Amino acid sequence: DKAPAPKASSRKVTGTWNNGLTFETEDKAFRMNIGGVTQFDMGWYAADPALKRSVGIMNGLVDPNQALQDGMNFRRARIRMSGLAYEQIEFFAQYEFANSLDLRQRTLGIPNPACVANPNVTNFDPADAVAFNEVYLGLIKLPVIGNIRAGRHRESLNFVTATADNYQIWMERGAMFEAFNGNNNFSNGITTSRTYLHDRAYSLFGLFMQNNNNTRQLSTVGSGAYVYDARITGLPVWDEEEKLWVHVGADYSYRNLYQDTVRYRVRPDVRVGTSFQVMNIIESGNVFSPDAQQVWNLEFASAWGPWTFAAEASFSNVTNAYIGGLPAP
Repeated sequence: DKAPAPKASSRKVTGTWNNGLTFETEDKAFRMNIGGVTQFDMGWYAADPALKRSVGIMNGLVDPNQALQDGMNFRRARIRMSGLAYEQIEFFAQYEFANSLDLRQRTLGIPNPACVANPNVTNFDPADAVAFNEVYLGLIKLPVIGNIRAGRHRESLNFVTATADNYQIWMERGAMFEAFNGNNNFSNGITTSRTYLHDRAYSLFGLFMQNNNNTRQLSTVGSGAYVYDARITGLPVWDEEEKLWVHVGADYSYRNLYQDTVRYRVRPDVRVGTSFQVMNIIESGNVFSPDAQQVWNLEFASAWGPWTFAAEASFSNVTNAYIGGLPAP
């Protein structure tokens, strides 16, 4: 007698609720999740009028007294679709609806947040409405290489950047992130990553296009404006029974500047409004340099039961820096 033919894998799809609506086949070779994120924020400021006016002047407002206004807003409003096909093809598409158009500079000639009036020779980005937040396609579980992603995704230059918004302790990331990573949280590019030592060590290497100081662009253009990233992390301590773990990491980024400019800014942790309504409380304006920007970062995070601890240190270096433009050749 002949042995019975092996039973073909079923492609029947079932739906469940698992952090969103999830559809998958019986063998789990195909899976799709549909979900989203909505965050509503309210804020009130009790700042001295002189301080408000100073911040308004620094941000180039027509009426400087309108800085640091109370308000309510949707901080994030995102729709997400993600999944897996043939066990090795991953896809992720998340779109941001809590975005805005700042047409003041194009219609009224009002200086932009970096206080550069029209014509603004360092910013040709179109104004966005609905925006790409994170959209990529990837291959996972590849021999030697590990995983590859291509599209618009996280550069993951530190622990707080690599952690999704859903899992942040606070609504906003800290001032260090704002100053050194606020303009490059998401970028267009390609990364390779993999784990080692039974998932106790991890590495990531990325090639990106400099994102023109706009983290919502679906396109980035600029000859030679390439970014090279590297991240290495480890879990020297991992005890599931004690709910104890320790994470350490180091990151490096070499960033060729878009139109020879870089900008450092910090917005308040209490943030209401959108676009130009959110004031910068530290602002370098445009810093010009023919050289690249280099960023180094050290990570530490740990948890023990209900207690969590985290600390990071970042250093950014730009040589031959100028204010007001590069010197004549």
